[in-house]
Amino acid sequence: MTIVGGGSCTVTAAQGGNAAYAPAPAVTRTFAIGRASQSISFAPLSDRTLGEPPFTVAATASSGLPVRFSATGECTIDGDTLRLTAAGGCSVTASQPGDDNYGPAPDVVQTFAIDRTGQVITFGPLPKRGLGDVPFAVSAVASSGLLVSFRAEGTCSVVAEVVTVTGTGACTITASQAGNARFGPAPDVAQSFPVSPVILEAHFDAGPDGFSYVDDPFRATSQPAYASGAWSAASGFRGGALTVTLGGLDDNTILGMSGGWTTTFNLNGPAKVMLYLRVGLTQSPFYESDETSQVLVSLDGALVGASPNDYLAQVVGDGNTGPEIKTGWRLYSVNLGTLGAGTHSLTIGGYNSRKNVANESTTIVIDDVVVMETATGARAAVSTLNFDRFKDNIRVLAGFGDRTQGAPSNIAAGNWLQQQLQAAGYKVERHPYTYGGQPRDQIYVTKVGTIFPDHMYIVSAHMDGRGGGGAANDDASGCALVLEAARGVANLKTAVSIRFVFWNNEETGLNGSTAYVNQRAGLQGVETPPGSGIYPEPRWLGMIQHDQILFDHGLPPQPNQIPAADLDVEYQATSTYASQALRLANALRAGNQTYSTDYPAQVGSNMNYTDSVPFQNYTAAVSVRDNQRIAEIGQGSNPHWHQPTDLYTAFSEQDFRLGFNAVQMTLGTISELSGATPR
Repeated sequence: MTIVGGGSCTVTAAQGGNAAYAPAPAVTRTFAIGRASQSISFAPLSDRTLGEPPFTVAATASSGLPVRFSATGECTIDGDTLRLTAAGGCSVTASQPGDDNYGPAPDVVQTFAIDRTGQVITFGPLPKRGLGDVPFAVSAVASSGLLVSFRAEGTCSVVAEVVTVTGTGACTITASQAGNARFGPAPDVAQSFPVSPVILEAHFDAGPDGFSYVDDPFRATSQPAYASGAWSAASGFRGGALTVTLGGLDDNTILGMSGGWTTTFNLNGPAKVMLYLRVGLTQSPFYESDETSQVLVSLDGALVGASPNDYLAQVVGDGNTGPEIKTGWRLYSVNLGTLGAGTHSLTIGGYNSRKNVANESTTIVIDDVVVMETATGARAAVSTLNFDRFKDNIRVLAGFGDRTQGAPSNIAAGNWLQQQLQAAGYKVERHPYTYGGQPRDQIYVTKVGTIFPDHMYIVSAHMDGRGGGGAANDDASGCALVLEAARGVANLKTAVSIRFVFWNNEETGLNGSTAYVNQRAGLQGVETPPGSGIYPEPRWLGMIQHDQILFDHGLPPQPNQIPAADLDVEYQATSTYASQALRLANALRAGNQTYSTDYPAQVGSNMNYTDSVPFQNYTAAVSVRDNQRIAEIGQGSNPHWHQPTDLYTAFSEQDFRLGFNAVQMTLGTISELSGATPR
């Protein structure tokens, strides 16, 4: 018997009999035949991403019967075609209910995840900005079409899509898209850009650069007919310039004429601001001695000048004699102080007090106007200082010995300084001169200004000593300061040049610095070769000498540093540039208040016997000391002065800390004055 299907089977046994037997009664037997079992082969399904096109699924039954599919979750199925409907999960059930011969197969369920659709953000690079730039919009696009959001880090802020720069340095704007039920989060895209400390920069080579001429901006004048302004394509220091002409026209007597060029700049937050500008003032030779012409600058309607004056430059008539009076090109740096957020107006021009004939006229020529924030660069410079390295500089220099001019110790110390300066990235130069019939030299390096390479500040100390000791305070301490200051700005940019000088022959009577002044004063501002933009001797804006800065133990000197220890910044009240020197001294005192961490500074007016003296009738010259030269040092305030005991080991930690405060003061101040900025 062969089973051919499921159900039941009846078997009848029969015997039909024969000649001897009658047929037997048939006997029937019935039994059930169960349906065959079956199974489904349904492989796992891989995870999918929302947005993929519909796809087919496949499964087989061991019976060969067709498999049916059903789906639950974020998907639908039609036959064997599966469609994704949302992110989440999907479960597909494979079924075979059987037939007459096969029983139903056990369902097989395969589950997989449905990820949200990926997306990317397109966000292009952002250009460099200036601290004074107005807020600006940024834009980015997500491939999903969803809205992109932004966040800011560094010297900026962002609200919605509008970025506001808040300081100098680096700003990073990051574009984000968090996704939704359909789209997953996009990878963030960040764009960084530098924020320049330059708030306003105008060189007038192609036009007025946003400046507008105005009549009668100064001293309440009201004579527009006798003032005029024009842009000139070739009257500048190099290229174009703005001009103001006052007076002339007729023989009328006019009292008070002014004209100027005005512009505005914006600050998004408080900033310490410096103004640099080149100006040349020419007055015709026919003015009388009671008639004056001035270069004036006003900020927000108030005059800002060279203290104690409210003007930058002034010339006085010579009584109708001689040639016209010219200042020549001069670079002026004006500390505008800390300005608040908002829009500020700047006006630059001139004023003439009186004219009474047609040939009395004044011309002011304006070029290279730069307004910049100065605190960020100064903080960056001061942050590089290291107290232990400053001390070690003194230890090494004092270790060479007294460094008497011409001695092997002097030469060895000079070579060590040269190595240190070269390691900081400087080109070391030597100024040769003759002393006592013998050749001598002194070391200097120059940080060349990027905007005003033709003007410089000098920061200096003297390398030679006397007394037979190590000359640790007089003046390894000053040399250590100058070396650290040079290192502090080595990796910054400066608008104005800085020269760091290590004088020789100070102890023999300021012979090295005097030789420098005698040989190089007449070379100031000379471009060599012409047209090269190279100035071997930039014009001197100021000179800061450092001559022993460690020891303030009172008078008579105490065993330990006195509680009232301070730094002394001295200028010479009888010098030609006394008013300018006082301004420089006050700038250092303000720098001390900002950057020095422990000790105050005071200003004195009797600078003597130091290498700034030869400069005092040529430029603003000051001396930084631990005591007043005449009133204290000369009266015995330092028992180590010019003695064999002027050794590194003679000074305490507090003494070195006083000197380090001088480093902080000078570096912070000179960084502000020179317009130092991070690269």
